[in-house]
Formats: sequence, structure tokens, C-alpha cells
Amino acid sequence: MTEAIKLESVADGEVMEIIFEGSCPTISGQSTLTYQVGRKRGDTTSALHLRIAANSGRGMCSKEWIPVSAVEEVIASSDQLSGRSFQKVWRGSTNNGGFALAILKDLGALRRVSADSHAHEAVAGATVKKAIEARMSEKKPAPSKPPKKGKAPDPAE
Repeated sequence: MTEAIKLESVADGEVMEIIFEGSCPTISGQSTLTYQVGRKRGDTTSALHLRIAANSGRGMCSKEWIPVSAVEEVIASSDQLSGRSFQKVWRGSTNNGGFALAILKDLGALRRVSADSHAHEAVAGATVKKAIEARMSEKKPAPSKPPKKGKAPDPAE
């Protein structure tokens, strides 16, 4: 995401400020999801919202903004979670629950119960909000400049 603030209108007339964008593989690994974190513009409480923004595959997803607090309530309500667990808050497409699971796993808020299980559990001590804040604070390396045409790369660069 660029330095510029991205804004997105939502159905109720509110404007969401996109403060982070990430991507991750789906649970099946067959496609890549793009997800966004935002907050209502001018919201002094800084309540975070999460949404599934895109899927590189053919699976449909709805792009509604979900309050992180609602996601955390779902996680707190069960020791073992599946995609169906998140269909309570991510309505619309039946894919949304599984996509949400993949995003929360990517953020580090959830992990598989075991290698041969589809069930997931909360990571001890993690919350979705903390996981998002940690991801946002990670420094990304600056992209390296490609060498000029016909010039060998300078090892000192």
C-alpha cells in the first residue's frame, strides 16, 4: 500500500480509512486472498475493522467490513474453530468463513490444532487486534532498484 490514505465508502454512508493491506494463501493454497484493515474515518476510538478485499481464484467473497471486536468474540466462543465458525460474522458467500480463517492464521491470531486437522485454535496470548498491530509495525525492506539497461549491478548498492 502506498503512503497515501485510501478511503472506501461503505453502505451506511460511513467512510473507511484503509490503514493496512495484506495478502495470504487460502487454506487450500489454491489462490491468494487480499485483506484490508480499516477504521471509520474520524473515529476517535480507533476501532479496527477487517475485510476480505479480493480472491485471486474463482471463489466469491463479500467485501463487507467486520469489526475486529466481533471476530474476537467468535474466537473466544470456542476452543476449536473452522470456517463455519466465522460465517456468523462474515455473511454472504459461503467462502467467507474459510477465507477469514486463512487471514487470521496469516496474521498469527490462529493456528492449526494439528497437522492432520482442519480445526484451528487461538494462539495463546494473541488477539486479532494485537496480531494486526504487530503486522502493521513490521518493517518491509525497500525494493531494490533494477540495474540500468546494459550495466552490471553494482555490489556496493
